[in-house]
Amino acid sequence: EVRQNPAKGDIPVPDTADRQRLSFTFDVMSSGQATVYIPPQPVWINQNTILLSSDVSNQTGEDAILDIMAVRTSPPLQEGDLYRVSSLLANPSAQELRLSGDEYPDWVQEKYLQLPEDFSPRIRALARQITAPYKTPYDKTVAVTNYLRKELEYTGVIYLPNEEVDPLEYVLFDAKRAFCNYYATAQVL
Repeated sequence: EVRQNPAKGDIPVPDTADRQRLSFTFDVMSSGQATVYIPPQPVWINQNTILLSSDVSNQTGEDAILDIMAVRTSPPLQEGDLYRVSSLLANPSAQELRLSGDEYPDWVQEKYLQLPEDFSPRIRALARQITAPYKTPYDKTVAVTNYLRKELEYTGVIYLPNEEVDPLEYVLFDAKRAFCNYYATAQVL
């Protein structure tokens, strides 16, 4: 947890190259809102906040570079309040993504590219089958997206048959129906 005051200036974040700084204003619709909804890579928020983050620079204090996972206000916002956020957003082309390669910083590999030891062999095999014809991470990602769009019907509710079934296996192989959480989880894994 890092406390951030807007007067301190920008929040130091990783991967700032080739990003455009954009500002957003949000209306608070209910009282007691502590979670701040923000675009990715926030660098400034006009509220006193608590940043749930990881230090990806292996430094402490003012020199820390933060990978921000969530932001809370302190004190909570009230209905009718406004808050402003500035974020650094990237807008790469498909060709730029295709050429970006698969060499990732250590902090990305350690934090975001790990699978549980007991990860489903069925899902692993399906992912390998879907991505086998492709070379780049971008093309593999597009292949998985297209597969999920083609093979899974959207539904607002999923009823799992019992507690012992792996929910993602059930959605991918049996139900063939999903909603946003399942699509996102399947895409990432």
